[in-house]
Amino acid sequence: MKKLDEQLIYDVWLSSVARANACERCNALRVFGSAKKVFEATPQELAASEIAPKMVDLLSDKDLDLAKKIFAECEEKEIGLLQYEDCDYPPLLRDLPDAPTLLYYVGNLRQLIYPIAMVGARNFSHYGERYAEKIAYRLAENGCVIVSGMARGIDSIAHKGAIMASGRTIAVLGCGVDVLYPPENGKLKQMIEKSGAVVSEHPPGTKPLSMLFPARNRLICGMSLGTVVVECTKSSGSRITADLAWKQGRVVYTLPTNLDNERGSGNIEMLQKGARMMTCAEDLLRDIGIDAKESSGDLEVHKAVKGRELSPDQKKIVAALDKNEPKNTDDLVNLTGLSAQEINALLTILEIWGKIRKVSGKNYIKTS
Repeated sequence: MKKLDEQLIYDVWLSSVARANACERCNALRVFGSAKKVFEATPQELAASEIAPKMVDLLSDKDLDLAKKIFAECEEKEIGLLQYEDCDYPPLLRDLPDAPTLLYYVGNLRQLIYPIAMVGARNFSHYGERYAEKIAYRLAENGCVIVSGMARGIDSIAHKGAIMASGRTIAVLGCGVDVLYPPENGKLKQMIEKSGAVVSEHPPGTKPLSMLFPARNRLICGMSLGTVVVECTKSSGSRITADLAWKQGRVVYTLPTNLDNERGSGNIEMLQKGARMMTCAEDLLRDIGIDAKESSGDLEVHKAVKGRELSPDQKKIVAALDKNEPKNTDDLVNLTGLSAQEINALLTILEIWGKIRKVSGKNYIKTS
């Protein structure tokens, strides 16, 4: 790994400001444009901005000792640092109001084309195991990047399915990227680092505390086009991840399950709430515009899809947009007759393909 840019110390400083939450840090970054500018701002400039009074006090502490220590540790352990403004920062994650201002990672986070989250129970059935591996393999085989949490159970199976397909996979941790958790996943972690990346919003050495995992789940679904919940109970963390995905405007998929299978009780509840039923990887691939029979890898798929005929619903959205007058989701709901959830999923795909462009907030224009 190349030597880290010392300017990143300011990003480490902002991301480690004590008693500040992710929304407050992200807002400060958006107001001033960079972590260095936040650091250089005087208390008077901070107070005159849109930053909350509590954050003004916290950001007035310009001590860089902790940031320098974390920075040095990252250099020593060859841990990468990815700024919010960096072109390789996951584009879908950047849209979140509580996006991390800095990501720590080991591996390669470039070109996250077609990221799909896959999560599920730690205590899984044979049915859940079989289909998690099968779907992850097929999605990865067709160019999707499998995003999960490297937890015991379905998460680990999904990562392995992607690796078996020689595809890419991303593990988002609720601890430092140098911390092995769960302890039996050492070999899997190494394979993920080679085939994709291990990522965290927490600095090296952060222990896997239970309170960090719900926040971690928002990143798993937040950097993904859609979230596949393979198997879960009504009260599981995966069920919470589905709610987070819906809140973020993303599509949730789940598998049908036997009514007598308590491990899949959350699946039934999600289907009743509006999750899309998924019986095979092709159900999702069709939704994001990939013809599975033509797929041969992520770059090839991306090129092939860009040259394809748009689906009827995609054509509706492009036709409703103007080159000069931006429109938001509500406008597109009225103009196309599609639901807001359908539009949000399609907008993301069309933006990746370069057919449309986000200009301000949640407003879009077409590019040609």
